[in-house]
Amino acid sequence: MNPVRSKRQRLPCLPGALLMFAAAATAQDPREFPFPGGPGGPGGPGGPGGPGAARETRLVERFDENHDGKLDATERAAARAWQKQQPQRGPGGRGPMGRGPGGMRPGGGPPFGGEGEAVRPRGEPKTVDPKDVATYPDRGLYDQDIVRTIFLEFPQTDWFEELADFYRTDVEVPATMFVDGKEYRNVGVGFRGNSSYFGVQGKKKSFAISVDAGDAKQDLYGFRSLNLLNCHEDPSFLRETLHAFIARRFSHALQANVVRLVVNGESYGLFANVQQFDKDFLEVEYGTRKGVRWKAPANPRGGAGLAYLGEERGPYQQAYELKTGVEDVDAAWDRLIAVCRALNETPEAELERELPKLLDVDAALWFLAVDAATLDGDGYASRASDFVIWEGPDGRFRVLPYDSNEVLGAGMRGGRGPGGVPGGPAGPGREPGPTREGEPGQGGAPGREGQPGLGRRGPGRGPGGMMGGASPTSSPLALLDARDRPLARLLKVPAWRAAYLAHLRAIAQDALDWNVIGALAEPLFAQLDPFVRDDEKSLYGHDAFTRSLEALRRTIETRRKTILEHECMRGPWPTIREPRAVAALREGDQAVLEVSARIDAEASPAVVLLHVATSRRSPFTALAMHDDGAHGDGAAGDGVFGATSAPFDADETVHWYIEARSASEPPLAAFEPVGASARAASVESPKH
Repeated sequence: MNPVRSKRQRLPCLPGALLMFAAAATAQDPREFPFPGGPGGPGGPGGPGGPGAARETRLVERFDENHDGKLDATERAAARAWQKQQPQRGPGGRGPMGRGPGGMRPGGGPPFGGEGEAVRPRGEPKTVDPKDVATYPDRGLYDQDIVRTIFLEFPQTDWFEELADFYRTDVEVPATMFVDGKEYRNVGVGFRGNSSYFGVQGKKKSFAISVDAGDAKQDLYGFRSLNLLNCHEDPSFLRETLHAFIARRFSHALQANVVRLVVNGESYGLFANVQQFDKDFLEVEYGTRKGVRWKAPANPRGGAGLAYLGEERGPYQQAYELKTGVEDVDAAWDRLIAVCRALNETPEAELERELPKLLDVDAALWFLAVDAATLDGDGYASRASDFVIWEGPDGRFRVLPYDSNEVLGAGMRGGRGPGGVPGGPAGPGREPGPTREGEPGQGGAPGREGQPGLGRRGPGRGPGGMMGGASPTSSPLALLDARDRPLARLLKVPAWRAAYLAHLRAIAQDALDWNVIGALAEPLFAQLDPFVRDDEKSLYGHDAFTRSLEALRRTIETRRKTILEHECMRGPWPTIREPRAVAALREGDQAVLEVSARIDAEASPAVVLLHVATSRRSPFTALAMHDDGAHGDGAAGDGVFGATSAPFDADETVHWYIEARSASEPPLAAFEPVGASARAASVESPKH
C-alpha cells in the first residue's frame, strides 16, 4: 500500500508552544522530551510512528464507504464521532486540558493565561464583500508586491469545529474558494502546523488547501496546493516573504508572499502564503517532477540533521517524513541512509572526491549560507530540523530551507511569554529583535563559537548559541566546529569553505542591503498596515506590527555588518569581470561552449574553473581555465582566462558558471553568476 495516501502534506512549524505546554503541564524541563515520542505516547501526539508531533491519523480509508478516496458529509460525520471516542492524546489532541481544538480551551487558546490585547475581540467581526476587494488576475500567485484576497465558503456553520476535529488526520473538509472573482469548487481544507495551531489563542489557525481535491485538473495559477500560515511569532507578517526574497535571489527555495483570508464572509486577516514542497515546485525549479522528497520535521530536542543513525531504517523513519509515494519504500530509505553515512563517515581527505557523488554540495553550501545569513531560529544550525530533502533523478540529494517564520530575529525574545512561561513567545506588542542595535536579544545568551549556547527555550547544542535563535552578531563560521551538525563537515574542505563564504558574502552585500530588501519590505509593510489595523484576530496587534519593521531593519543591518566585517571575510577577493560565453558548432550535431572572463586579483588566482552542465539538475563538470593565449583567452598573462567545454549535443541548452579561487590560505572565492550552480547562466543551442 502507498505509504503516503494524503494529498495534503502538512509541514508543521517548530513546536515551541508544545515545549511550553508540556513544561507547564508536567513541570519538567522541556529538553527532557523523549525522542522519538514526546508527550502522548509512542511516536508523539500525532499518533504512533512519527517524529514528535508530526504524524497524522489515517481516517479516509477507514470511513470511505463508497471508495472514492475522500469522505462525503455522511462519512465525515461518522469519522468525527469515532474521533471523539478516542483516548486522550495530549497536546494536539483532546488531552486533559480541555475538549477544544488542540486539547485546549474551546477556541484553541492555551491552557495557561496570557490573554493580551492582541487576541481579545475588538468589536464585531469584520465582514468583507468581494466587490470591495482588489483583484489581480494577471499577476502570479506568489508575486510579492501585492496582497491578494482568498475567499473560502463552507456550507456548514460549524466548519471551524469540524476542521479542528480532523486536525492531524488525512481528512480534508470541502469548501468553495473564490480568488480574483473566479470560483474553485470542492477544494479540500484542513488546519495545519504545530505551534501555529495550539500555541495561539482564538481562531486564527494555519490552513492547508488542496485546490485539486475535487477536480484533479483544477489549479490556482498553476499551483494545486496552498499553505496559509498565520505568522505565529512574526508580528510583521513579512518574514516568510523576506526569506523567500533572500534565498531565491541566489538559490532554489520555496516562494512566499502575503495574502488575506476571508471565511464565510468574515475576515481572518493576513497570512503568509508559502509554496508547497511538491512536484509543481520541482518542475519549476529543476525541470522535472521526478525524485523522492522527505521532510525533517520540527523536533523539540533538535533533529537528526542528516546524522548517521546506523543501518537500521527505524531511527530514520522516526526522524524524517517520506513525502513521496514510491514503489520500493525500503530502497528509498536505504539511499537516504547511504548519504547520511557518507556525509558523516567519509574521511575528511576524501570528502571532496566522494561526497559530490551523493550530495549536491553547492546546493548544501547555499542552504547553510542562507540559514546563517537569516538567523533561522527554527532551521538547520539552530535545531538540525525543519528543512526538506529531495533526491533527484540523478541520485544526488539536495537540502532546502522550510518554515521560515522564525528568521531575522524572530527567535530572540526577552521577558516572559503568554502564561508567564519563561522564554516563551513574545507577548502582545513585543516584536522580536535585538534589544539595541548590534546586541543579541534577551531571550538567549550566545555561546562561544562552536560551544553550547543558551537559547530562549533553554540550553541548546546549537553553535554559538544558535539553538532557539542566534544573535545578529553570531560568527559566520559558528557552525564550523559543531559536531552534531553533519553538514558542517563541508566547511572542513578548503574549496567548499571558500564557496560558502563567497555565498554568504553575496547574500550580505546584496540581499541584506536595506536599500535592496527595504525596497520590498517598506512598501509592502505600508500596504499591510490597513489590513492589520482592522484585524481583530491578529495574534499580536497593530502596535506590535507598527514597531516590527524597525526591529527587522536593525537586525538585518546588524547581521550584514557582522558578516562583512568578520575576519574570515578579509580579502583580497578575486573579481570576475567581462564574462563571455559562445556555443560554437562542430562537425555533425556536436557543439562546444567557449567561455572567457577577466579575473582581477592582487595576486594571480590559484584556480579558475569553468563549470558546465547540460541540465539544471545534473552535476556540473569543472574545467580549468587558462591565461596562456591558447584557450580563447587572448594574450598570455593579460588577466583574461578561457576554456572550451567538451563536445555536447548541439540541440541542448548548456548551463555554466565561473569560479575563481585566491592563492591565500585559507582561499577566498568568487563566482559568476554569483548564484553559481543554482542560478547558472545558460546558452541556448547554436541550432536555434
